[in-house]
Amino acid sequence: MVNLKIALIEFGESHDECLLSQAKALFNNDVIVFMYCSTSLWERNPAFQKYAFRHISVKKANSWRSQINLALSLRKSLLKNNINKVVFNTAQGALVRNFCIVSPKKIELIGVLHTIKKLKSSFTQKIITSRIKKYLVLNKSLLIKLKTPSKIKLGVFYPLEYSRGTQNIIKEKDKVWIVIPGEVQQRRKDLLGSIEMIENACQKNKNLQFIFLGRYDNIWEETKEFIALLKMKRIYTNCMFFNEFIDTDLFMSFVQKADFLWPMVHPNTKSAEEYFVNQISGTINLAFSLKIPLLIHQHYSSWEDLNSSSVLYSKSDFSNQLVSGIKQREEIIIKMNNQANFSKEKQQAAYLNFINSSD
Repeated sequence: MVNLKIALIEFGESHDECLLSQAKALFNNDVIVFMYCSTSLWERNPAFQKYAFRHISVKKANSWRSQINLALSLRKSLLKNNINKVVFNTAQGALVRNFCIVSPKKIELIGVLHTIKKLKSSFTQKIITSRIKKYLVLNKSLLIKLKTPSKIKLGVFYPLEYSRGTQNIIKEKDKVWIVIPGEVQQRRKDLLGSIEMIENACQKNKNLQFIFLGRYDNIWEETKEFIALLKMKRIYTNCMFFNEFIDTDLFMSFVQKADFLWPMVHPNTKSAEEYFVNQISGTINLAFSLKIPLLIHQHYSSWEDLNSSSVLYSKSDFSNQLVSGIKQREEIIIKMNNQANFSKEKQQAAYLNFINSSD
């Protein structure tokens, strides 16, 4: 029997865990995996090499001519390698659209959708959807929000595979680490709205450490204001920041020692314009994978997965809920371990069933 050949394609520089989760699932099912992505994305993820049969480097294409050439060269490569199916790791944007226009009809195209608003209002996405008839979204609560077009098949896939961090990070005894992954920007996190919450929490527990595990830039005005306020309120020493790029190994080494993960997304703020509305924060699946309890605003309690994995709070009672959550942390972890949606094996099976299903 000839093994199925599937190409995983990522034109950008993110969503590493989605590539790794798919590659592992396919490899474990005897699929031959071809990974098309940038050299930098490939090299920063050594785990890819275990599951991908071959890596084909995808170069940046900024001009219109280079984008067309990329689509045509990709078409040629897929045909040369006798690829049966393509899965776009980020199924949106001009590069995906261009390839869909020239793609061979005999190759099935499937897409991972990171923001569901693309299916609602994007003209470019309409062109993409003329060829991609199967999409995966990254949480079942996002699936519920979508009104499925009759000719589109939708599925759910939680990417739960992450590389293990190997660095020996020292964590002081009795310290409680609250890790906030991602760039330190007001548009991504409600930084300024969290100042009082952090202050009140630190007053109740001197052992709290808020670790902002992402880059911040001194030119970001709201970030500068946030840090200035932390210093003014004398809680800056309870926080840790990085002003340079954090590689995957260091990132995961810190996350693995976290007591809680905090997306820091609150309703009626910039952070909530996309997260929990059209897309899921990457922090969520990271928590599901490593079974690390989340700190989540109670406004999002309707998301079923979050009820079994989170300490729910309002801004006014954050400190009290955190104190209670520290005591209940082991109970939450037990719930997460018993939650079927957080099982890597079940998510792999769900992914494979969708990939192998007919339109």
